[in-house]
Amino acid sequence: MWYITAMLPLLAKVKEEDRLPAKTFLEELFKEIEQTRKVAIHEELLEDSIPPSLTLGMIEKSYLLFQDKNESSVSLAEFAVKIFTLGRIYTKASTDSAVWTADFLDSYQSLEKYLGTETQDKVKALTQELKTGKRDYKKSKYFTLSHEQKATVILLNNHEQQVFKELEHNIAIDLIKLTKILSQDEPAVIKAFCKESLPVSTDEDTEFNNLVAFLDASESLRKIKDFAGTLLNKSRKQKLLKLVEDLQLKREEIKTEADLAVFSKKVKEFRLEFKAIEKFIQQDLYWYRMRDFYDKVHPSLVLNPLLERISVSLKNFDSHPVTKGFIELEKIAEELSIADVNRQSLPEWIDDLKGKWEDACYKELQAGTATSSAGKEIFQQNFLKEFETFLLDKCSTTLRDSIVKAFSNAELSSLIPKKVVEFYDSLSKIEQIKGFGKRLSDRGYFQGPDFSNLADKLQAQLNTLASSLEKNEFEQQIQQDLELALFVSDSIKLFRVFEGTFKDEPLFAPVVSKASKIIFDFDNHSVTQGLTDFKEFAGDLWVGQVAKGRVGYNLASALQKQWEGIFIEAQKPNCDANRIRSMKRQMSTLLHSQDHILHEHRAIWKPILVNIAIALSVFGAFAIAGRTLKSCYKGDLSFNSCFFFAKTASQQHIEALEEKLNAPAA
Repeated sequence: MWYITAMLPLLAKVKEEDRLPAKTFLEELFKEIEQTRKVAIHEELLEDSIPPSLTLGMIEKSYLLFQDKNESSVSLAEFAVKIFTLGRIYTKASTDSAVWTADFLDSYQSLEKYLGTETQDKVKALTQELKTGKRDYKKSKYFTLSHEQKATVILLNNHEQQVFKELEHNIAIDLIKLTKILSQDEPAVIKAFCKESLPVSTDEDTEFNNLVAFLDASESLRKIKDFAGTLLNKSRKQKLLKLVEDLQLKREEIKTEADLAVFSKKVKEFRLEFKAIEKFIQQDLYWYRMRDFYDKVHPSLVLNPLLERISVSLKNFDSHPVTKGFIELEKIAEELSIADVNRQSLPEWIDDLKGKWEDACYKELQAGTATSSAGKEIFQQNFLKEFETFLLDKCSTTLRDSIVKAFSNAELSSLIPKKVVEFYDSLSKIEQIKGFGKRLSDRGYFQGPDFSNLADKLQAQLNTLASSLEKNEFEQQIQQDLELALFVSDSIKLFRVFEGTFKDEPLFAPVVSKASKIIFDFDNHSVTQGLTDFKEFAGDLWVGQVAKGRVGYNLASALQKQWEGIFIEAQKPNCDANRIRSMKRQMSTLLHSQDHILHEHRAIWKPILVNIAIALSVFGAFAIAGRTLKSCYKGDLSFNSCFFFAKTASQQHIEALEEKLNAPAA
């Protein structure tokens, strides 16, 4: 224990034959003090069993009590009584909890052999007086004591009164005297003292803080000197060594000062001179050496504020996403194959940008916390810009994928530039289109390759745009190209598959919405319903007359396919009216192509055929063309407006078609 070592010089005052027992007494005393604190004030709940205020007070006042004594003149009993008394006084003074003299009765029993026969005789005499009633003792509500214990408490209180008198009732620690005492002691004591004082010392200009700084300076200067020896820059090394040497000489000079007032002033000034060391570290030391400096010098009370700032800066640096991002990039750079085009450029890019990042952190340390967040925010913005350019314009696809994958975790995701996120978001949509095309091909849809080719075209365009990519414009293009690919197919079935596949994808929502509208209008159109009835009729016919049923069923299927083409063509943004008329004529011809086979069933066949043919008459074709062109011009195409006619016109067509169907040749 450092405080015992600090008190060992006092043993020179003790008679030579008593010095070894006196040393043993000191060791046992502090154990008893520690135990008493645990029992009296629940010390196990506290971090420090014996606080600095207790030990420092005992050290300073013990030297004061024996300063006028000659060497080898003090008995063991006198030494033990006074030091034990100081221990009780400062135990009581170092806590806000109530500590009574009776709390030390167990300690008295353990230390009684050191206190001398005179003390023991006085306890016996007081015990007898208490028994006979010659002396009274005020009853304590906290303790139930025997006569002997009461006598012991009375004697211990008397000892405290005597010591108080010798100290002139002043137990405040004289820090200047204490500094003089400790500064002459061995380094191990100072080091241990400074370690215990670290939690309670601050950067404030107080006697205690100045004392701690002065005592700690010797060890701190030694560690700084060792660190200076590791510097490679010769001028910086010499500058730091010169600062250390000057401070070491100054400290030795102060130690010899006899005048306590002058000594106190010089100690205060000495602490201020350490600012030169702080200035050097903050201005002349490279950031990458900060960690070395901290590891070699910490703990240091005289430099504690600086070391705390460095510690905070290093922790912020280590935990910052940018720093962790560089670590990931360096790992990726090490794993690059020899053939990778970025094998050399990536490490160079990392080193350059990492240097800028360290400079930003260094400036934060120099400037303090007031401007730190702004400086780092500016750097991160610049980092994201350079990172974006590198990933989109200067990076191979394989490397870019590796980097984005490595940065996809929660800690680093904020470092992926917005445009890179948009790039991969667009890429994922293209992959969905490519997957859609593959599924179509696997299911036998002839449109599958169209969507796969569309995905390849979009991906090539995406790679070309890279950093100049405007996400909204590119998404609009994806929507337009998808819509066009759907219309080219002339297949309502494809619209249904597309709607079911992409109904939950926000990017494709406009196209899905159009597909849903087309499907709804198609399913509810009279021609679609007529063809459905026709197909059901053919299916029923197939049961009894296979040949005619097959003919009718195949005819219905062919008509449905032609009808889908007409319907989808009319929905296109730039619909072709001539193509619609041509397709309508083909469907009209096909509609009657099997009348000669199905005439036996015209009771059923006639109304179905009329309902289908009504939309495909000459007047109907004219209406389709006219309305289609008008709708294309207005930008609002309605299928019902193209294929649904007024009741009067319908009746006229029905009559004409019925006459034709009733003819013998029908």
